[in-house]
Amino acid sequence: MVGQIAALLWVILAAFALVFGYYRRDELSRLFSSVKLPGGIEFTFRAQLDDAISKRAPAAVSDAARKRVLRRATRDFATTSGARILWVDDTPDGNLPERKVLRSLGIMIDLARTSEDGVAALGRADYDLIISNMNREDHKNEGARFLAQVRTAGRREPVVFYVMNLDPSRGTPGDAVGITNQPDELVHLVLDGLERVRG
Repeated sequence: MVGQIAALLWVILAAFALVFGYYRRDELSRLFSSVKLPGGIEFTFRAQLDDAISKRAPAAVSDAARKRVLRRATRDFATTSGARILWVDDTPDGNLPERKVLRSLGIMIDLARTSEDGVAALGRADYDLIISNMNREDHKNEGARFLAQVRTAGRREPVVFYVMNLDPSRGTPGDAVGITNQPDELVHLVLDGLERVRG
């Protein structure tokens, strides 16, 4: 009888753990993004970052650079957790790995495919930061035009440009936080921008 009661209690405990884990999966995911196991295994963030780098810039990001961004993201997790970003890009499938990286840091991301949709989204919700590509809607500098439009409307959210091909000679558009084509630098720029408004 005692054995049956103990077995039943274990079943109840396991069921509770499964239900708790399901309903708290977002919190658990954010927790695991900064947990380090013996042997240096990091959950979620490092795996997502490595995936994004392998697809975008496999030769450009050193292991030291990966470790730097991991340390900073772990240290600044309170700044990223719960932040909300608007990402304006007409080909969002191209930055899916990067969105996974940011989401593993507890960041919520809304998408807009056009500048018009981006402006409309800014009218509906509050955002901590905006990410935009540059070439969009058949215009080479649509991202810069969008930034000017946002500023003219009185919006002060930090803006980060994430582009496919970077021309360093063109500099950073307007008052943007920065411009990059590398996933690790994107994380640094996002953290720079979020620290301005949430740090």
